[in-house]
Amino acid sequence: MTSDFLLSSIFGGVVAGVGIGLVFNCKGSTGGFDIIGMLLSRKKDIQIGRFLIVLNSVVVIVSGLFFDWDTALYSLLSIFITGKVIDTIHKKHRKITLMIVTSQAGKMKEKLLSSLIRGITLLDGEGAYTNEKKHVLMTVISREELTRIKTLISEVDPQAFVNITESTEVLGLFRKG
Repeated sequence: MTSDFLLSSIFGGVVAGVGIGLVFNCKGSTGGFDIIGMLLSRKKDIQIGRFLIVLNSVVVIVSGLFFDWDTALYSLLSIFITGKVIDTIHKKHRKITLMIVTSQAGKMKEKLLSSLIRGITLLDGEGAYTNEKKHVLMTVISREELTRIKTLISEVDPQAFVNITESTEVLGLFRKG
């Protein structure tokens, strides 16, 4: 569509990233390094796009040593953009921290424990304005579980205050479900 290598690198990276991200969301594969990335993501909590950036960059840098550096650098730009777009679209690796403030902690705990394969931490709280005793349930879930958990919370306590935060990293025992 264009003879401008920079435009081709940028838009090619975006289009490839969108396509690959959608394939990953459907639990598919495009072959190549992403198969290794998928296998590793089952064992470790890695971002597949970032993993693909690293592996594909190694290949392109080595080829840059033997061939044309201009083409290699444009390829690296496209690889970087593709990886970032993949990680934006493919959300399976993302974890969510829920802080649920409720006056019905017992019911909430039982409902969540019977529906989740997750640990829950119970904290005591107090409303600063009302001085009313509350309980805070904290848990970390996968992005895929969020819609179902929000429904469960509203069934138990429609008045519950829920803070949903994307977690940057989770250390310790986190069962993938």
